Amino acid sequence: MESTKTATETADETPKRVILRLRVNELSERGFSDHHAAIDAYLAFAGRPPFKEFDYNKHHVYIEPFQDEELNQTSLHIVLDFFYPDLVTDPHDKAIQHELYRVRRDGDGNFQVTWFKNPLEAKNYIVKARDFLDMIIPWGNYR
Repeated sequence: MESTKTATETADETPKRVILRLRVNELSERGFSDHHAAIDAYLAFAGRPPFKEFDYNKHHVYIEPFQDEELNQTSLHIVLDFFYPDLVTDPHDKAIQHELYRVRRDGDGNFQVTWFKNPLEAKNYIVKARDFLDMIIPWGNYR
């Protein structure tokens, strides 16, 4: 079952996978500065410390690579695994929650994080993406 709690209510040591969905046309370059800014926007939204304090012994970041320009990629995903090794006995446990957020630029060019307006759309996306993502990006395992 997926969580219905707000981001700040789950900014604890609960293992989870967070999927950030960005628009490619809102990224200023094909480098990592926008990726870090988008991650920082989520971390602030969730009441977590900024990216520069990200603990890579506990958490993992996966950034979808850019596709060739002729493919006209419209969205890009960043996956954050908030992994607390002492709390997880089976990293393939379907009870580990997944959350999905949109990350968009505001009028000032800053990234803002929002929930999907349609909760059914978010739930369907997570259901469809979960098995695929868990297969290609093993949860909490970057080695």
